[in-house]
Amino acid sequence: LYTAELKGKGISSSGSVVPAITSFSPTSGTEGTMVSIYGENFTNVSDVRIGDSSVYFTPVSPTEIIAEVTFGVQTGYIF
Repeated sequence: LYTAELKGKGISSSGSVVPAITSFSPTSGTEGTMVSIYGENFTNVSDVRIGDSSVYFTPVSPTEIIAEVTFGVQTGYIF
């Protein structure tokens, strides 16, 4: 089970422009839940984390990423 909050910093990127998260949905779920993350500058994202866990993700556009809650993810920030 995870419950997530928006953290004040962006997700990791290998580019020169810093990505920033503005919202995400749903805010809680179980393993296998797909989370839509919205923001800006998602072009070169290299890592998405929920709490302390890196999760699988798919960039949809420069403003959206879909992340999958993987086994072991606990309550925490999305960043």
